[in-house]
Amino acid sequence: MYRRIAARFVPLGVLATSSVAFMKAAPSNDAQAYSWGSNAFGQLGHGHENDISTPRAIKLAKASGVASGGNSSAILTADGKVYTFGAGGNARLGHGDDIDTPNQSTPQLLQLVGDVAKVEIGEYHMAALTNDHSLWTWGRNGCPQLGHDNAKRGYPNEIKELHGKVQDIACGRQQTVAVTTDGQLYVWGYGHEGALGLGNRDNVNRPKLLKIPSQTFTSVTCGREYTLALTKDHKVFSWGANDYGQLGVAGTMRYQRSPVHVTSLDDVQVTQVAAGDYHSAALTASGEVYTWGNGRDGQLGLGTSDDRNIPRKVTELDGIRIVHIACGGGHTACVAEDGSLWVFGRGRSGQLGRGDHLESIAAARKSPTQVHLPQKVSSVSCGSDHTMAL
Repeated sequence: MYRRIAARFVPLGVLATSSVAFMKAAPSNDAQAYSWGSNAFGQLGHGHENDISTPRAIKLAKASGVASGGNSSAILTADGKVYTFGAGGNARLGHGDDIDTPNQSTPQLLQLVGDVAKVEIGEYHMAALTNDHSLWTWGRNGCPQLGHDNAKRGYPNEIKELHGKVQDIACGRQQTVAVTTDGQLYVWGYGHEGALGLGNRDNVNRPKLLKIPSQTFTSVTCGREYTLALTKDHKVFSWGANDYGQLGVAGTMRYQRSPVHVTSLDDVQVTQVAAGDYHSAALTASGEVYTWGNGRDGQLGLGTSDDRNIPRKVTELDGIRIVHIACGGGHTACVAEDGSLWVFGRGRSGQLGRGDHLESIAAARKSPTQVHLPQKVSSVSCGSDHTMAL
């Protein structure tokens, strides 16, 4: 959820081996961003704060990517610009230092130097990765997840020590993780529950190297207080909070302060990982989806409400080749190769996009169900209780 991806991407500087990615796709003349679900903070971008339970087009031309996290959202455009909207508190939208910045219910242009390839949204901060491999952050004043000490934290500020070195980023609740072009991991922010993977609970104000011997990383995703990282050899590592088994390893430990190898996924060639509040998902090269963690609202898509600490395949998606996945606060979304969109999990705010009749909103969907949009979907992003698609 918190690493709510922008467009369909390939990590900057990395050869694509699948349809998953982290760099803007080639512009399409008819690309259109859609949103639905909870809208209490204007995070759907439609000019009001009423929930919407079916996909609705956002009035912004040349969209090339979408990002959502918590109660905020962002849209990337084909010319490298970023528009942010939704919850404005703690200066998280990047339009000024006022901690009481009002919510924005329509997309507002972000003033940022450089063409943006990806936007990440945490609970109190955002980050942007530009095409020259530079990283910019903004948001809550006085919090270490920004990774810099610039006083003007309500505006984008570059993390100078990582200039020209970043190929992927992820934002958690109050932690940030970067993958460099040479495959290393840097972490900073709050260390509660071992969220930084440094073997302790210490907070870190500036990017710090997280050493995992003999591994080269290509992408990363953050949940609420945990992280999943993917290597070039398709191995998955995890660390941080584990209350519901969201790290994907056997055992009952409440948190893991150092990275652990999710060995149960070694044989399926993982190409993308996604993290929600307390549940996780992995996509394989063959288009299969595996889920684990909190299953209370059916967000694992396994037909039950049980938690799982070991990844299990979502068998009801068999025969549907999935090319992109996203996890929200309590729901999951999957884009298929044919452009169809499949969702499961919590639907109380209309985030499953199934319509405004009571059953669609109130009931948790424990198995995948299709969402119908006017156009084929290329990517999807999930916030706490809202969804965006391109």
